[in-house]
Amino acid sequence: MLDLTSKSYWNQRAIEYGAKLDCVLVDHRADRHQKLVEAILEPYRGLSVLDVACGYGRFSPMFKHYTGIDFCPEMINLAKNKYPDKRFLEAKDIDETFDVIFAVISMSSLQMKPEEFNAKWKDKANKAVMVFEVDTFYIYPKL
Repeated sequence: MLDLTSKSYWNQRAIEYGAKLDCVLVDHRADRHQKLVEAILEPYRGLSVLDVACGYGRFSPMFKHYTGIDFCPEMINLAKNKYPDKRFLEAKDIDETFDVIFAVISMSSLQMKPEEFNAKWKDKANKAVMVFEVDTFYIYPKL
């Protein structure tokens, strides 16, 4: 069984991602998912955002004030090389707040439920915490 929380697993995936970063996306389901996430995030383009488990930073071009974190050093290296004008950090305790915090991930990789993710990050978000799981989105606006 794969350990989706191990750095060695994600470092290997980073090598695979790196080989495919400039390929044409042929998975139409993934393309629709990407477009839907982008449409939901569109109103936040000018705000400060934190992308948790950012991988290679595929959403970073959308935002003016973007920070991406990931626990996989190889993913961070890929992101920094692909988007050198954006901010990428290895995951750690973040000592700052953001307007929006989001994750586009399988929650099994994080080993937490969306509600737990919201509870962990809500005090660092001024406007919303968003979790975009493979087929289910959870949005927690600050009302």
